[in-house]
Amino acid sequence: MQSKYVYLVGATVAALSMVVLTLQPYYVNQCSRDDPEVNTCLMKSANRLARLLQAGIPELGFEDIEPVNVDEINIQLGGGEDGYRATFTNIEAYGVSNLTFTNVR
Repeated sequence: MQSKYVYLVGATVAALSMVVLTLQPYYVNQCSRDDPEVNTCLMKSANRLARLLQAGIPELGFEDIEPVNVDEINIQLGGGEDGYRATFTNIEAYGVSNLTFTNVR
């Protein structure tokens, strides 16, 4: 009787594990907070996602990320007469898919 119970619990845990694994999308790498190398894991996960974005992830609505269209960017450096201000509009940015994360903290 007890062995049937252990078998049933084991089978249930295995089935639930498979359900959880199938719910996690292929483009997500999970990192544990308790991992002493969590920053390295996050950096690798971000770089993996960046590579996947190059090809597109249709499930997320990302089929082509190039070019990135930006309506407007305002930049202000310094203040007063010596300050610098610039406004850029209707920007098409290329090369965004080549990004690489080099550090995460």
